[in-house]
Amino acid sequence: MAMRYFYFGLILFFLYLISSPDAKSQDLKSRADSVIKTVRPFLMLQSWGVYTRNEMADLQQNGMMQPVEDRMNFYFRRARLGFKGEPQNRLRYTLVLYYDNLGRDDFTAVRGRGNNDADFGIWDAFVQWQITEKNDALHLTAGYFRPQISRENLTSAWEVNSFEKSISQLYVRRQLVERNHGRASGVNLGGLWLGKKTSLYYNVGAFNPTNTSTDSLTMGNSAGVLWSPLWAGRVSFTYGDPEMVNYSIAHEINYYNQRRGLTLGTYASHQSRTDLFEVSQVWGVDLLFNYDNFNLDAEFNVLRRRFDSDFVYSQTGHVRSGFNISISEKLILEPAVMWAFFEADEASSRYAFFTGWEQTWDVGLNFYMQKTRFKTNIHYVWQNGAGRNLYTRQDGRQVEKGDYLALGLQFII
Repeated sequence: MAMRYFYFGLILFFLYLISSPDAKSQDLKSRADSVIKTVRPFLMLQSWGVYTRNEMADLQQNGMMQPVEDRMNFYFRRARLGFKGEPQNRLRYTLVLYYDNLGRDDFTAVRGRGNNDADFGIWDAFVQWQITEKNDALHLTAGYFRPQISRENLTSAWEVNSFEKSISQLYVRRQLVERNHGRASGVNLGGLWLGKKTSLYYNVGAFNPTNTSTDSLTMGNSAGVLWSPLWAGRVSFTYGDPEMVNYSIAHEINYYNQRRGLTLGTYASHQSRTDLFEVSQVWGVDLLFNYDNFNLDAEFNVLRRRFDSDFVYSQTGHVRSGFNISISEKLILEPAVMWAFFEADEASSRYAFFTGWEQTWDVGLNFYMQKTRFKTNIHYVWQNGAGRNLYTRQDGRQVEKGDYLALGLQFII
C-alpha cells in the first residue's frame, strides 16, 4: 500500500512541474523534460517449463519424508521492467521492477518460492556518478543494489550459461544480507583502469542490511536491537582483453568469440555484532577466462560467523564452462556444464545456521539469437545433499529437492 502512495505522489509531482506557469516552475519543467527524454525502458522475461523427478517432502511436519508426484510446471521464472537514463553528463540511474516466479509450483525442483499473489516490487534502484571526468577511475554508486562480492553474485541471471544460477550465490547472499535476492541499501566507490594488455577493476562499499533481527514480529523490517554496517569490497586484475571498456557493477560470462582474456578477482566482507551473530565474514576468489569460443568461470568462497565464542565455517563455489558453436552470424549454440557445491563444518549444527552439504550438476545446450536478447535452452540438473540447508529446507518445510529437465525461453527488449 505504501508503494502505491509513493508512485501516486511521484505522478502528482511531475504533473505539478508540467502545469506550473511561473518562470521557476518552467525551469523545473525543462529539467523534468530532460529527465523524461533520457529514460530508456526495457523489458526482460524468462519463461520456463520444468519437469521435476523424485522430489521428497515432510508433508505432515512429523519428520517423515514422503514422495510427491513428478510434475511438469510452466511458469515465468523472472520478469523485469526497468528504466535507465543519463539526465546529466556523468550521472546515470537504474530502476528495475520485478515480478518473479508467477505460476511456480512449490514442489518444482528449481529453487525459489511460488508467486501467485501478485508479488511485485523494486529489484534494483541506484544512481551512479562518474567523479573523474576524463576516465573511469572513480565512480560513486548509491541506492539499493548488490554489495560487490563474488562474481556469481554480481553476474545477472540473464547472462549465465547454466540453466539457473549457481547455488553458491544463494549462500553468499544469505551470509551478506540474509536474503536470497542479495540487495541492500548502501554506497559504493569503484573504478576501472585500462592498460594495453592489463586492466584493474575495484569496488568498496558500506551497506545496511535490515534482516538481522531475531524477532521479525516485534521489530519488523529492522537490523534489530544491535547494529553494525556491512563492509564489502572486491578487486580484479585482467590480462588480455578487458571484461568491460566502461565501468559497471554488472558482469558477463559469454563474449561470443570476441574476447581473449583472463580475469582473477579476490574479495572480502565484514560485519560486526548484530542480534544474530558476533561477526559475519565472506572471503573468496573468482576467475573468468574467455578464449574465442571457450568460456570458463569459477569461484570459491569461505563463509565465517562467530556465535558467542565459537566460529562456524562453510565453503561454497562452482566451476562452469561452455563452448560456442557459430551456426550463422547471429546464431550460436553453446554446450555448457556446471558443478556447484556447499559444505559446512560440524560446529554449524550447534546453531540455527546452514549445516551439512549439497551438490549440483548441470548439463545442457544454450541457443543464442542476438546474444542474450533472445535465448532458448534445454538442461538437465542433478541435485543431492544432506543436513539443514537450501537443498533440504523450503518455506519452513523439510524437503529433498528432485532432479529436473528444463526448457527455457528468454527475451530482452
